[in-house]
Amino acid sequence: MNLTWLDASLLSVLFGLGSVLVQSLSRRGALEGKEKQQAACRRHDWVRLESRGLVCQRCGKIPG
Repeated sequence: MNLTWLDASLLSVLFGLGSVLVQSLSRRGALEGKEKQQAACRRHDWVRLESRGLVCQRCGKIPG
């Protein structure tokens, strides 16, 4: 069975779409974990950082 240029291009497109899907799922999981951590933080310990302003030292939440 010979592999044609069309087959090779379709395979590369499928691999690219698969990698984008895996990256988006892992990013979404990380964001959900961060939201849960921020929701569990009872009392925020605000610290002023030069680059980002006020940030909770315990959970990383930005006020607002």
